[in-house]
Amino acid sequence: MKSINNRICLLGGWAVYHSVNNSFFNKKNRPYLGSHDIDFGMYIEPMMSKTKLTSSTLFKIIHLLESEDFHVDGIRYRKDITYVAKDEKESFPLYIDIIVNSYPSSYSDIIPQYFFEEPLLEEIYRNRQNQVEIPQISHHLFMPIPEILSAIKIRCITGRDIHHKRVKDICDLYSLLFYSPKSFKSTVEGLKKYIAPDTVRQVKGIIDEKLMRESEEIIGEPPGSMNTVISNLFNEFEI
Repeated sequence: MKSINNRICLLGGWAVYHSVNNSFFNKKNRPYLGSHDIDFGMYIEPMMSKTKLTSSTLFKIIHLLESEDFHVDGIRYRKDITYVAKDEKESFPLYIDIIVNSYPSSYSDIIPQYFFEEPLLEEIYRNRQNQVEIPQISHHLFMPIPEILSAIKIRCITGRDIHHKRVKDICDLYSLLFYSPKSFKSTVEGLKKYIAPDTVRQVKGIIDEKLMRESEEIIGEPPGSMNTVISNLFNEFEI
């Protein structure tokens, strides 16, 4: 990150981890769930010219990943990491997801691939109050406040069709509401600025008892814990 010399937004599971891990660890005496992927959010100005785009943080990140032997895999970047375990070589795929707020008209002339989109990146980048520094990792990294992360997770739940990813999103949403430094009430009040009630209503139709029990078992919560917190979320939205 030092070679880029720009501040970058950490999103996804690792942002959730660094939002809730202190409280979670204090209660459980073990760390919160990590993630198989690393998600970086980039803000692109809607009318950015080709010249500005080629000097943007996004362009620099792409070149950095390519120089580190990451290759395009769909709309993600992948690098197979090899290590030695019990005298045998093993490997695992490391994925880096780049997420942008939107695409300027000049984009396709400069960069061949497209990435995930997250419109809330504009809210995150334009307002420092929506950013949380992560000095324990890097002074070049920050993450969104829990309210915005919760909004992103709610939309992820409605858009997922892979079971284990949906379960992880439910774990993350619950933990952001229950273990983040802010109170439940404060987090939900802030969340209302970033998510529509209709989207929360969709989540209510998706999350059932089976999903909640599976999620509770993964993070070691007592039976009924998620039902209480998620139901309170729905009540706050009057759903």
